[in-house]
Amino acid sequence: YDPTKTEVGGISYGGMTGRAVNITVDGADNNDGVVRGLLQQFSADAIKEYKVTTSRYSAEHGRSTGGVVNVVTKSGTNQLAGAAFLFARDDSLNSKTFFEKEQGLEKQPFEQEQFGGTIGGPIKRDRAFFFGSYEFNRRQDYAIVDTGGVLPEEEGPQLKPFRNHLLTGKADFRLADGSAILARYTREDNKREHDFIGDVTLRNGGALNTNVIDSVIGKHTKVFGGNKVNEFLVLFQNFENNITADDNTNPQVIAPDFTFGANSNTPQQTIQRRWQFKDDFAFRQTMWGGDHDLKAGVGLVQSHYRGFLV
Repeated sequence: YDPTKTEVGGISYGGMTGRAVNITVDGADNNDGVVRGLLQQFSADAIKEYKVTTSRYSAEHGRSTGGVVNVVTKSGTNQLAGAAFLFARDDSLNSKTFFEKEQGLEKQPFEQEQFGGTIGGPIKRDRAFFFGSYEFNRRQDYAIVDTGGVLPEEEGPQLKPFRNHLLTGKADFRLADGSAILARYTREDNKREHDFIGDVTLRNGGALNTNVIDSVIGKHTKVFGGNKVNEFLVLFQNFENNITADDNTNPQVIAPDFTFGANSNTPQQTIQRRWQFKDDFAFRQTMWGGDHDLKAGVGLVQSHYRGFLV
């Protein structure tokens, strides 16, 4: 569990935690440097393919004890193409929750809308291409506070709105000398209001939880003589999380039937800035009666962290 990203699930393999998985997108690092696990989310419609390796992964995928996930985003083609989607749901499709049944409450209001689209095509036919993706998620969640009748005026449904924007912009260029250039910008901007409330946590124990993640990558791929390829990648990431209490006038008090006051996760701030430089050289050589694939590379990750937890 990561309090900075309460809407992000974990991926685990072989009995390891979700923080033990190494995740890359378009060859670039996409891991939280403080608590590990997934850093930035992408719209599913922006994903072209992915590969999961749970064991025997190569040295280029270090810093992992629980598996490797490689993700590749979509690119534009010579044909202009796009897609749009809309998903909506409300409380008529829900059943009663445990606390609604315990307190004899009616189903609480619920709204969810998820919509977006993609578009891609040529900038210059056979040479340059663009791709863009946007997704917006909106949920009107409610959490039930139940103190077992100790504080009846504090019990009942509490609104916890969630908003999330996912943006991807990408350009690909094929050069005449057998090389290609990729440039990609992605942004995630989400906000959860009144986070942490529910169960025995009272409404004044909530918090505003915001995340903004920006990443930019540039990649140059060069093919030599049909059997050698070199790939150079540069990544810059900036992640800022802020968690502030809805009511910081009272310290947190944990009683058997309720939790009162500013949540122990507040106030909190996490800022991560990362530069990654990576160069990989691969070639195929016929020798000793067969074809052999060889690969060598070097990588540097420079990370800067700051923030606070009081």
